[in-house]
Amino acid sequence: MSKECRRIFLGNLNYKAQVVDIEQALRALDVGFTSVRIVTNADTNKSRGFAFVDIAPDEPRSIEELSRVIDGTCICGRECRADRAHDRRVPEKRDGGKRHNQGKDYAW
Repeated sequence: MSKECRRIFLGNLNYKAQVVDIEQALRALDVGFTSVRIVTNADTNKSRGFAFVDIAPDEPRSIEELSRVIDGTCICGRECRADRAHDRRVPEKRDGGKRHNQGKDYAW
């Protein structure tokens, strides 16, 4: 039995939004959360315009209800979009049907 994901995706964020801006907006909405993580570009370290919010285990509202409450909230001058975050999918390794081991020990 898998545990329910208690994480919300926030999109359409202002690129200048900081973690404290998101935390302040969530507190104003009385949302119980444990952490906020803004996703950044690996090369430039600048915001990619979205974030993830980990919801506190003792928050009584469902993720769907919280998403409706948060959706459209103005953070740093932009209305954010909120939705349930999904577990990250790990892509399957594929060899493209081209090369096969051919009797050699390749580490794919």
